[in-house]
Amino acid sequence: MSFDVFISYPHRDQATAYAACATLEGEGVRCWVAPRDIPAGTEWAAAIVDAINHCRVMVLVFSSRANQSKQIHREVQCAFDKGVSVIPLRIENVAPLDSLAFYLGPVHWLDALTKPLEGHLEKLSQSVIALLHAGGWVPGAPKASTPRGATVTRLIWPKSRTGRAVRLCMLVALVVVIGAIAVVFPRANTVSKASQWGTQRCGWGLPTADGCCLEVKPEGDTIKRCPYK
Repeated sequence: MSFDVFISYPHRDQATAYAACATLEGEGVRCWVAPRDIPAGTEWAAAIVDAINHCRVMVLVFSSRANQSKQIHREVQCAFDKGVSVIPLRIENVAPLDSLAFYLGPVHWLDALTKPLEGHLEKLSQSVIALLHAGGWVPGAPKASTPRGATVTRLIWPKSRTGRAVRLCMLVALVVVIGAIAVVFPRANTVSKASQWGTQRCGWGLPTADGCCLEVKPEGDTIKRCPYK
């Protein structure tokens, strides 16, 4: 698989490398970064060489740790041997030594010596995209990254017997609630109509809640009439 950018960094600068990766991928730039993109069971050195062979640009996170890393020296040499453009992102005010001085001497640097880092990463992204566009680059789909410390919550139905029992209980409870609503509403409707009839037809009588009329005779007797029923 082809990648747009290979990110080279010493292990102790991983946080900066991953921040650069997130910024670039947010713009649709396909990045390769170790160890994230090394398949399980693959030889580390072979995966590194294969990734450099299939990328267009190398972003080098440069610091005094990079000067001391033989692995970084080999990765930069491999990139130049393959004709891959290298963009050094200098995060420490040091000069390249030995073979890095040989390869990076004539290369334009991007300094990220001051805070905040985000502003420098935006400039890095612009430089990388401009270089890629010069080679006829077609951007990929931007990747959304999860902020550090954020928690992604997924709601998953349990597959165990307990989970099935829970789902069954929830279904039964739902059926009971729907049945109760179906019983209560027609009864309420009947009472409402009956009460309305009693109010309109009882005259001087007293309407009752069940839709009947309670008439009081002069001698004190009461008669309950329910014409509605």
